[in-house]
Amino acid sequence: MNLPDFLEFGPLNDLRAAMSAPLRAFDAVPLPTFTLTLAEQGMLKKSGIEIGLDSILVTDDRMLAYKGSRIILYIRNPQMYEPRYHLLNCHKINEMREQNRLGRYVVANREDGLFELERGGKRTLVPLQVCQFCLEMLVWEGFSRQTMSSETRAGIVRQFSLKQFFDRYGRQVAPEKPRPGVVISGAGPRETTDSPAGAPDPVETKQEQPE
Repeated sequence: MNLPDFLEFGPLNDLRAAMSAPLRAFDAVPLPTFTLTLAEQGMLKKSGIEIGLDSILVTDDRMLAYKGSRIILYIRNPQMYEPRYHLLNCHKINEMREQNRLGRYVVANREDGLFELERGGKRTLVPLQVCQFCLEMLVWEGFSRQTMSSETRAGIVRQFSLKQFFDRYGRQVAPEKPRPGVVISGAGPRETTDSPAGAPDPVETKQEQPE
């Protein structure tokens, strides 16, 4: 949609003249640092945005946020394994950080389960599965690595819907500034706050079993 040039709009100029209101130079108001630009909003819904982990916020419910928007996190350039995408600051993220397996992390919020990966210098859209540690922390559909069979867990993973996730938890989070204990950092785990009331206990530290 093309907007008219209001400087040439007769009725508005007549009203301005009647009010003796002079024309003033327009100064653009910069967006706050926690606000997504229109370009960033579009990138989150498509290719995602490569950012440093220190730009990602961990919310009170241990989910991930970037500039006031709830996001999902994955590695764009996996080496010898099939990556999972993450919804929370889970044990697996901490483990990969400790093992220096962070690679190029990407934040996104698309709903179709397709993610842009880079292999052999080419980028392609690839369907990825959700991290089981994240599902357990959410207690999504009662998900439990300890009490459920591998077949039951695999079924919940297959049926997991990002659209349902965003519909349930929303896309926006309250804007806040990074503070100690809630920012993902390359220096190791820094989430030091207690689990919120009613939240499941943190998952045990162990290797994720192949699916």
